[in-house]
Amino acid sequence: KANVQWNLMYAELLKWKEEHGHPNVPAKSGEKKSELVKFVHRMRAKKDGLSETRLRLLNDIGFKWRGDFRKNQTFGGDPKVNRMVAAKVAFPELSFRECMYLGGFEDEELDTVIGPQTWRTYYVTLKDGLRNVIKVFDTRTRKTKAHLNREALVSVLRSEDADRLTKVFGDRAGLFEGFMEKAAERKRNGINPDDHRASRRRKADRNEKEECERENAPEEHDMAIDKDEEKETSDMEAHNEYEQEEPDQEAHDMDERHGQHLDSWQPDYPNYQYDDL
Repeated sequence: KANVQWNLMYAELLKWKEEHGHPNVPAKSGEKKSELVKFVHRMRAKKDGLSETRLRLLNDIGFKWRGDFRKNQTFGGDPKVNRMVAAKVAFPELSFRECMYLGGFEDEELDTVIGPQTWRTYYVTLKDGLRNVIKVFDTRTRKTKAHLNREALVSVLRSEDADRLTKVFGDRAGLFEGFMEKAAERKRNGINPDDHRASRRRKADRNEKEECERENAPEEHDMAIDKDEEKETSDMEAHNEYEQEEPDQEAHDMDERHGQHLDSWQPDYPNYQYDDL
């Protein structure tokens, strides 16, 4: 139970980092009584008693244990996260991962496992956070510096500026056209990029189909071999029937031809008379 509770609070801390650009929840942030603030204080107070796994998980996200917790923070949100959010708001037809690519994330980073569960990768964490941000993006009343920066990026993407993609995504702008083509194909096929349950079902169906094809392949091969063997057997039977049909006929025909040849044969030596001897 303790592990489950710790994992839940760690997930909340990751959401905070996605929103604010750092994992260090200040006590005077308006969330003084929140469970997350208490969790952060407990982690700092019990640092020496934490397991190596928990220490590594907290260090990996830039958790500050002592000193000035506002030092070296990314104010206004992580630029990559801001670009990712702006991409999804301006172009909702893009998939989560496509927006992450446009933001500047790489597969190696996205596929890194950040929790005790092997499926809890950084991609999953970003996806969950992005989904929550998108839901309230246009209706949010309390606007942080990060939110204001994201609104500015969305305004640029929705403008008529010819260089708007380059201004927001930089060298990742070249990916945009290909992503939009994939989005159009998904739309034609009735695929919702945000419906991960349907995506998992499609993947399971493809795997099942491939498995069936692999299982049926040997059967088809055996059927082809059986057909060849059946044809060979049929040819042998036909040959045997031919040989068994009037087996003496060929010998009889040969004797008859030989007899006709003897009847027409004449010796080529002189016709001597006995009187000449």
